[in-house]
Amino acid sequence: MTSSVQPVPVASGTRAAAIGSNSGSVLTGDNNRIVQVSPGAVRTPDQVPAPTRLVFLPRVPVDPFVGREAALDGLAGELERGAGVVAQVLHGLGGVGKSELALQYADRYADRYQLVWWVQAEDGERLDASLAELARRLEPAHGLLGITTSDAAGWAIQWLQCHSGWLLIFDNVEERATVAAVMGKVGRYGKIVITTRRNINWRGTARPLQIAVLSADAAVALLTELTSHTGHLTELEALCELAGELGYLPLALEQAGAFIAQEHRSVREYLRLWREKPAEAFEGVDEGGDAARTIARIWDMTLDAINQRDR
Repeated sequence: MTSSVQPVPVASGTRAAAIGSNSGSVLTGDNNRIVQVSPGAVRTPDQVPAPTRLVFLPRVPVDPFVGREAALDGLAGELERGAGVVAQVLHGLGGVGKSELALQYADRYADRYQLVWWVQAEDGERLDASLAELARRLEPAHGLLGITTSDAAGWAIQWLQCHSGWLLIFDNVEERATVAAVMGKVGRYGKIVITTRRNINWRGTARPLQIAVLSADAAVALLTELTSHTGHLTELEALCELAGELGYLPLALEQAGAFIAQEHRSVREYLRLWREKPAEAFEGVDEGGDAARTIARIWDMTLDAINQRDR
């Protein structure tokens, strides 16, 4: 006769678990936790109200901010006048200050919006990650339940469709297709600023604003502020030379000014160090052309100084 007794499950291994006729959750290992979630724990986007004020920016804007007031006022005016969704594209050389201009605008005019969100948009993966983080901030259950990045990003897009009074900054866009789908879905509901090195044809979906290098006077004024120089004639001549050799690029000027101030070097000494770094050594830094090579040379000088100081 066949026995009706069911075999008893056997667990093997350190802290292994086995179960017979009962059912339920079994946790093994260290630092496990159970999150009990009732049905409907993740609210639909239309059920989540707009925050009183939510601002997410990657860093504090630079100070001083010199030579860009007209561009900042122009950007603010374009976004203020536009009805429905307004997409403004800031394009120009790497290091020319596109992201900084967008950051200055977002910080200075944050009170115009209920939500300001900075989106890393170099590619689709980073864009989805930034939107997923927005979803988790608006509806924390996304983080507790381990919802996928793709699903959380989709929820965030739906939330943007259900609300107005928001500003998105798509930073460092390389391809129009990366952000085109999102822009199409959230159209008519908010404001968008796009920064890109490329003069992409947006075909009526966004208005371009080219960001040029600083004027010579603005570049010297920025270096003067950063290095705390007195404005003596000989110092002014050195500052003019340095600004010209740095191509009047804001990022290069900021890095050079910070180096001079931190290392307590004179502007003439910095110029000597700069001229000892031949441009030919940086010909391989081709993305962005002369602007990228200029910044690469500054970083090389900075790293040299750090290495010598730490020996």
